[in-house]
Amino acid sequence: MGALKIESEVDRLPGQIPVRRTHPGHAGRSATAQVEMGLRAHGLGHLDLRLQGAGQVAAGGPVAVFFPSYAYADAIAKELERAAPLRVALQPRLTDLAAQTAWVEQSLAFTDALFLVLGSSFAESIDALGGRITHAMVVGPALPEVNAVQRARLAEFSPLGREAAFRRVYQIPGMTKVNQALGRLVRAPGQHARVILHCRRFLEPAYASLLAPDYQFGANVLTDADLVAWLKRAN
Repeated sequence: MGALKIESEVDRLPGQIPVRRTHPGHAGRSATAQVEMGLRAHGLGHLDLRLQGAGQVAAGGPVAVFFPSYAYADAIAKELERAAPLRVALQPRLTDLAAQTAWVEQSLAFTDALFLVLGSSFAESIDALGGRITHAMVVGPALPEVNAVQRARLAEFSPLGREAAFRRVYQIPGMTKVNQALGRLVRAPGQHARVILHCRRFLEPAYASLLAPDYQFGANVLTDADLVAWLKRAN
C-alpha cells in the first residue's frame, strides 16, 4: 500500500498549547506517512473555506469528504448550494455495486467534492477512489446512534466500567469506520492522499489512539492561513 498523509485543522481554544509532531514513516513505504490532528473549526464558513481551498489545490480531481451520517452530509450539501460555488455530489442511496461504481466515476469526473458517509459501501467497499483522490476530509468519527440497542450494549459492558464500556460501544466502532474509509484512498505503491481530520475529538487521546498507527502523528494547523499554506505545500 502507498503512503497516506493525514493532517487535521485546528482552531486554537483559550489556553490550548498546540502540539507539532512528525512521523518518519515505515521502512518499505514509498513516502512519509503523516498525521495532523486538531480541533474542528466552528461554523459553516470554516468548512466552506476548507473545501474550496482543498478543491483549488486538488486540481487533479475532487475532494472526498467523509461524514458520520447521511443527514449531516445532506444538510451541509444543501447549505453549500446557497453559500459556495462548489459542485457537490452526495452519495445516492444505491445498493447495486455497478450503479455505485458508475456514480463514483461520474462524480470524479464532473464535481468538486464527493460527500460520502463513513461506514457505507461507498466509503468501505469501492476501490475506485484509490490513487484518484489526493485531498480528503473526515468530519468527525462515526459514533453509533444513541438508541435502545446501544444502551443495552452499554449495560452489557458495564462491569468493565463506564469509560471502558463507552469505548467498546461507541469509540471503537466510530474510529474503525474512519480507518476503513482512509484505507480506500491509498491502494497501491506510489499513491498518496492528504487528509484533514476535522473534529475536536481527534485531539483526545481516547480517539487518537484508535487511529491506525500510520495516522497518529503529525502537526496541528492552527489558523486558516496555516491551512492555506499546508494545502499549497508539495505532497
